Amino acid sequence: MENTMEYPGVAVAVIVTRLRKGSVEEVLIGKRLGELGNGRYSLPGGKVDFGETPEAAAVRELKEETNLDIHELTFTGITTNDYFPEQGKHYVTLYYIATAFKTENLEVLEPNKVEAWEWHPHYNLPEGMWGLTGAVIAQVVTKFPMSWVLKG
Repeated sequence: MENTMEYPGVAVAVIVTRLRKGSVEEVLIGKRLGELGNGRYSLPGGKVDFGETPEAAAVRELKEETNLDIHELTFTGITTNDYFPEQGKHYVTLYYIATAFKTENLEVLEPNKVEAWEWHPHYNLPEGMWGLTGAVIAQVVTKFPMSWVLKG
């Protein structure tokens, strides 16, 4: 496929955590549908719109895809360079971590992009993670002790 992007785009992904028995043990991942990562598990997220901050994009994308509200959104300091020459796409992705509240509101709001959203223990992710998703989750869990969300 011919490159359709003049420059790399900026994207965001959110490691959404859920408290269990007073500590964070689970993260939200979805089984992807579509041309990029079909059938693989990844994090909620998407493109940053023109004029939008990455933080606002992270909150917006999460709400649009899952119906979840979050608090304590924090940039992890992790970025990836995601180049897909066959699809003519190139993104620099910024990773955030946040805690969800009212997790019973979880829905698949974009069924053409995600088959299902699932909570998984961060130490026992399913086979079939897309790209660097599993490695990023492992790095964030190491960098941000899971008790960080309990402050504030």
